[in-house]
Amino acid sequence: MQNQIESPTTTRAEGRPPVVVQPPVTATYSYRAVGAIWLVGGIIAAIIAIRFVLELLGASLSASFTTFMYGITDPFVAPFQGIFPTPMRHGFVFEGAALLAIVIYLLITWGAVTLVKILSTSRRARTPVD
Repeated sequence: MQNQIESPTTTRAEGRPPVVVQPPVTATYSYRAVGAIWLVGGIIAAIIAIRFVLELLGASLSASFTTFMYGITDPFVAPFQGIFPTPMRHGFVFEGAALLAIVIYLLITWGAVTLVKILSTSRRARTPVD
């Protein structure tokens, strides 16, 4: 018995169109919106982290940079004030509210990024978005 190699004309049944294999539609989302959200969330977390370090190291309130950073971050940390005690020793302050604010704002940022990815991904996409 001979092995017969079938050509494309012999494998296609008469009257049927050829099968065209199309690559799956790749899932895409709004990269600019995701980047902008991460930028804003990262800046907020970074300035709160600077505030935490300044308080932890006992930065002087007479320094203009210190008062500037406290003034910027007060509205972000204010909702979390009073949740944890603020231990102080010789001018060094451990502010748990600032740490909690960093975590909460990063979680909000992550949630907003995920929402933008879900809402801006095309419906025909077959491959998952990271």
